[in-house]
Amino acid sequence: MKKLIVATLIIVLVLLGISFYLHSINHSAKVIVTKFPYTVTSNMSSIQTNNSVIPFLGPMLAGNITETSYIPPPSYANLWPETLAVSVTLLALAIFLFIRPRLSP
Repeated sequence: MKKLIVATLIIVLVLLGISFYLHSINHSAKVIVTKFPYTVTSNMSSIQTNNSVIPFLGPMLAGNITETSYIPPPSYANLWPETLAVSVTLLALAIFLFIRPRLSP
């Protein structure tokens, strides 16, 4: 009987570990930001500001385009509540089998 309880406790520990691992990888999304510089060309030969004229010699760096990609978690990561429930149920069963009074013949 004690071998059964020890084996059940080992299975419970393995299932708890799997459950915590699945919970740790079950994030809603990861964001990847990539910046692409882009340039603007103009037909003007100079750029006029308030009181000065800046000669314009070529393409001007206008800014960055930011692309955001969302990566969903793997589909099996949503199974962590089930493995947690099974491990807690097995733990309760092992405790019940260990504590229950034994009938002597």
